[in-house]
Amino acid sequence: MDEKEVGKYKITHLGVIDEDKLYGLPSKWKEEYDIDLAETEYKDKGSLSVKWEGEKDHTKYIKSTYEIKLSIDGRTPVELIEGDKKVKKTKAKVKIEITSKMITDKEKKLEETGFMKKFEKFYNKYIVKDSVGNHKKEIEKYTKQLYKDFKSALGIEE
Repeated sequence: MDEKEVGKYKITHLGVIDEDKLYGLPSKWKEEYDIDLAETEYKDKGSLSVKWEGEKDHTKYIKSTYEIKLSIDGRTPVELIEGDKKVKKTKAKVKIEITSKMITDKEKKLEETGFMKKFEKFYNKYIVKDSVGNHKKEIEKYTKQLYKDFKSALGIEE
């Protein structure tokens, strides 16, 4: 099994936010890309801290894993007027971390001996190179899209 980090994104933002929108983004993203994602940590004691972990099988040989961390500190409720309506939002400091990895030989069939481990490196480099490369690009695309979605929800320009 070979595990390589494909994407790592961090966002730090201080401003007025829509907590519900931020919290809901990973669920929408997982549906769009058919990723098995679960909330593995949730703490809401003054500050909000949420962690999601997930994975997606791409082939019998390749899978991707994802970790998303959202923390919201220094929360202060604020009311804004958007159009004709009063809207409740939160002024806070937001930190978001998104990490994705690609795993080859996900079933660990090539880890049994030293020779098989060397064969795995050869296999990845020469035999399934194009497939591994294509899936890596796909995983990068998924990760970058979630990063862009979070930035958009925070009102951060590219």
